[in-house]
Parts: sequence; C-alpha cells; structure tokens
Amino acid sequence: MEPESALEKVAGSPITDIGATLLAAFSGNPVAALLPSLAGALASERHKQRVENAIREIGALLRANETRVRQISDAQYKIINESVLALFQTVEQRKIEYLKNVISRTLFLQDAAILEADALSRVLRDISAAEARFLLDNADAAAIQIAGPGIAPQPHVHFIKSDSPEVLIVSGLMAMGLLLPGDPTWDAPNRMIFSPICKKLRELLS
Repeated sequence: MEPESALEKVAGSPITDIGATLLAAFSGNPVAALLPSLAGALASERHKQRVENAIREIGALLRANETRVRQISDAQYKIINESVLALFQTVEQRKIEYLKNVISRTLFLQDAAILEADALSRVLRDISAAEARFLLDNADAAAIQIAGPGIAPQPHVHFIKSDSPEVLIVSGLMAMGLLLPGDPTWDAPNRMIFSPICKKLRELLS
C-alpha cells in the first residue's frame, strides 16, 4: 500500500475516496443527490473540473511543505480540513482561489486558537467570493454605513447607498457576525464596524 500523501493526512481519508464521496455529498447542489441526471449537466462537469484542479494544486502545496504539515496545530488542522471540505461546495472559481490562499497561509499560521479556528471555519464555509472581496477592499475602513442621499462623506467610513447591491453583501456579513453594530450617533444611526476576527480572516484570504 502506498503511503498517505500530505493532502490525505490533512483530509483524513485517501484522495480517491474524497473524490468519490465528498464530491457527491457536497456537490453544491443538493438536488443532484435526488436527481442523478443532473450529474451530467455541463455546470456539474465544470464544477468537478474546478475542484479537481484545485485539489491537485493543494496536494502539490502540501507535499512541498511535508515537514510543516506534520507539525501543524489542531487549530491549523481544523482550518485546512474545513477549507478542503468547503471546496467541494464551491462553484465560484474566485472563492476556490480564496480557499487555496487560506490553505497556503494557514500552514504558516502560528497564533490561532481552536475557538478562533472554529469561527473562521464556519465563515470560510459560508462566505461568498463577493463578500470576501468586500472585506479585502475595505480593510482600511473604520466603519461601514448605509446612508441615503444628502449624507456627507467622512474619512475612513465606507458609505453604501440604500439601493446599492452592496447592501446584500453587508447583510450577509452581518449574518456571519463579521459586521457588528457600531456606537450610534445622531448623524450615524446605521453605522457598523468590522468584527475583530476580520483581521485574521483577511490575512488568510489575501
């Protein structure tokens, strides 16, 4: 029997079994489990190809860092393992790229606690590529505010018009606990601030 690869050590089962089972279970479209004919859809084939390409790249990365893989902490293991699982649910190529970044950077992460790893893993599973991009693009913003017309811009505050598509992104980030209510003032009742975990999340995504 061939020795386990670095990816198999992290994922906890042979990569062939992962491909056969998880890709079916976490296909990103639960209807596919009930309607096998969807497995032949072009979108399904594109999804499989994206995931297979990503797994090959991650496998090469982990093999190149075999010594570091053997020494990862429980928190690092948690983040990497959950990121691999999240790949199978991801149909967006841009999010797949973010997850590959996360896995690469987590190998060199030194200060993550297990509770932090739990929180990060939940976010990485649910966050969309657009939401991740918003976090990265607004790293310098001290606050986010949804505002109507006539509101004067302020330094380090990212203003979003009430009819902007970004409102949906803000809603999603709030649901994940990444945006929290800020201290209300008379001129800024709807101001929000980034959760402290966003700093670590940006480090992993970038």
